[in-house]
Amino acid sequence: MLLINYESSNSNRSTTRTIRISQQLDRLLEKDAASKRVSVNSLISYMITKYAEWDRYVESLSFVSIPPDGLRLIIGSLDDEKVKEIGQQIGSRHLQEFMMLWFKKVSLDSFFDGLTVFCRYSGMAKYDMDKIDGREYVIMMHHDLGRKWSIFMQHIIEEGMKKTLDIVPKVDITESSVVFRFFNP
Repeated sequence: MLLINYESSNSNRSTTRTIRISQQLDRLLEKDAASKRVSVNSLISYMITKYAEWDRYVESLSFVSIPPDGLRLIIGSLDDEKVKEIGQQIGSRHLQEFMMLWFKKVSLDSFFDGLTVFCRYSGMAKYDMDKIDGREYVIMMHHDLGRKWSIFMQHIIEEGMKKTLDIVPKVDITESSVVFRFFNP
């Protein structure tokens, strides 16, 4: 038996939930928590948070998981122009859909929130954002998937920002990063 305490989103009160899990699952949770150097409670909290922020949405969108080496091979077999074209198609269609599905609104804040969630769980890239002088935004995305992945991400996000937010960022890419710069509209 496992007891789960969580904070209600409407107040600071806790609620206790009791669920039954097999001993085998309990041992697995304890083993994985120990290997990650976290408590079982922290591991379960992460798992529930991931479900709430990611899994429940991507299940309805039929996302496909693929190992990074496989993705690198697939995208590496395309010429730069095809990578750009695919990125633009995805960016022009899906960015707005993702923001509406996850956050029920299209805004710069929901764009940032969506990028944070997407990078946290998809493995697409590591993400960092800075705001300079209160107006200029700099988004830095780092990855290990090669230059063509940088081109792909550039065009997904660039096209999505143009179409959805009416923002045209300045973009710099390298083998393992993409940097977007733009001013607050």
